[in-house]
Amino acid sequence: MRKGTIFIVLVLLLSVCASPVYAADIPPLPHAFYGDVTINDSPAPVETTVEARGPGVATGVGNPITTTERGKYGSADPLGVKLIVQGDIPPKATITFYVNDVSTGQTYLFKSGETTELPLTVTIPATIDYSPSSFSFTATAGGANPSSQTLSISNSGVNPTAMAWSVTSNAAWLSLSPASGSSSGEVDSVTLSVSISGMTAGSYTATITISAPGATNTPQTVPVSLAIAAALAPGGGGAGERDTTPPTISDISVSNITKTSADISWKTDEMSDSQAEYWTSPSKLSPLDTAMVINHLVHLTGLTPGTTYHYKTMSKDLAGNLAVSDEHTFTTLPGAAAFAASKLSISPGEVYVSETVTISAVITNTGDGAGSYKVTLKINGVVEATKDVTLNPGASGEVTFTAVKNVAGSYSVEVDGLKGSFTVKEKLAPTPTPPVTVPPPVTPVKPPIKWPLIGCIIAGVVVVGLLIFFLARRRA
Repeated sequence: MRKGTIFIVLVLLLSVCASPVYAADIPPLPHAFYGDVTINDSPAPVETTVEARGPGVATGVGNPITTTERGKYGSADPLGVKLIVQGDIPPKATITFYVNDVSTGQTYLFKSGETTELPLTVTIPATIDYSPSSFSFTATAGGANPSSQTLSISNSGVNPTAMAWSVTSNAAWLSLSPASGSSSGEVDSVTLSVSISGMTAGSYTATITISAPGATNTPQTVPVSLAIAAALAPGGGGAGERDTTPPTISDISVSNITKTSADISWKTDEMSDSQAEYWTSPSKLSPLDTAMVINHLVHLTGLTPGTTYHYKTMSKDLAGNLAVSDEHTFTTLPGAAAFAASKLSISPGEVYVSETVTISAVITNTGDGAGSYKVTLKINGVVEATKDVTLNPGASGEVTFTAVKNVAGSYSVEVDGLKGSFTVKEKLAPTPTPPVTVPPPVTPVKPPIKWPLIGCIIAGVVVVGLLIFFLARRRA
């Protein structure tokens, strides 16, 4: 018996020892990647960043990596550097690849312990840079034009992707050459020069606009200033002859007319500021635009729809000479009326058959033009009456209806979306007056003859008479 027991114990121990031993979960082996990398159809430059992202993917050593060879990330050499995808990654996880922090849109299923050659390509918009950030010219009236200056333009976003650019100026005295071109990362330049011919002494400002349709940060603007000093009189010591001639105004026109705004433009033969006087009554002045220009534009706002305005343009040059144009007119576009009903009133709310109910509502013109409107009264969904009302913009008016109903009941009322009701009741019949009953005439009833009493009275009279008789006889 003892030997059998020992044998059973040994079998159990062997069974336990023979069972598989499971250690803690082992993380998956890394998945390595390498291959070509292209940006905007060109081999990616050195120091391009390549990164893998996905569920559980770790960052740090081997992810991301920076390219050391143009157009290549990682190495095909088994011992060379590769993009290493590792971490607590679930089975069949999808890995997405990024170049310079921009998604390539390319994905790959994670496979533990594998090495994959995967070409990557991405489109990254360009970024435009320029220098310097501003320009300043100085000159003397009547003298030579100042020296030219250079605007440098480069594509700092994706070297060496080509990028087309253009440069424009809002000042006639500032010229640009060339006004357009293309950059592939190297610095391109535009020559800036000014022409002071016919310009008087003073300060002028302009703006250069740099545009590049393929860049993410355009357009860019660059301020330019020009200072023209007064020319000295011959021999020095004194100022030149003072400018006393006002600018000449021409080509006056009005455009972009709406119900409440309009643009007035004109030209002058010299640099001057811009302002317009406009009125129906009284007159107003637009804000003064102190920019010294030849092509002028004033934007008027807050105008009244359907109104004719009179206006004059005004420009003052640097010497303070003011030019005022002749009077012109324009008419704003007509406004449109819009109507809304409010304050529905039904009085009284309860009447008897054939009595009058008064129904009223306030109608307001909420639009920006005068107009007429038909107000409709519906009772129980049927049009009962209509009335026309004419109102100016912002004006209100009360419209009143009356209704008489000969049938008792509850009636719904609607006036242009406003709803209410009133009740009609039957008239009560008057309470009849009870008839007056006249009592029949009372026939007097004769009381019965009281013979015993009469007999007693007669007897008493006889006794008294006898007493008197006997007394009289005794005296006699």
